Amino acid sequence: LKTLIKQTICFVDGAGKQLVMAMEANTALAFKGVAPFTVLAQDLDDVEMYFQGWRVRFPAAGTKQVQLLEVN
Repeated sequence: LKTLIKQTICFVDGAGKQLVMAMEANTALAFKGVAPFTVLAQDLDDVEMYFQGWRVRFPAAGTKQVQLLEVN
């Protein structure tokens, strides 16, 4: 995950492990855990995210939360 603006991002994995990060603009972070993952941010429009090697596209502008499901 890479954020293009300064914002706080929260990651929650399927086991309930939670990580809240205050990220600066143009910084990246990898998050590991048990799927499914929930990612919450102030502005996901300014986030570049990849999951299982694919770029994550958000369903609508202004999305603040997304759940990532593992595909086998």
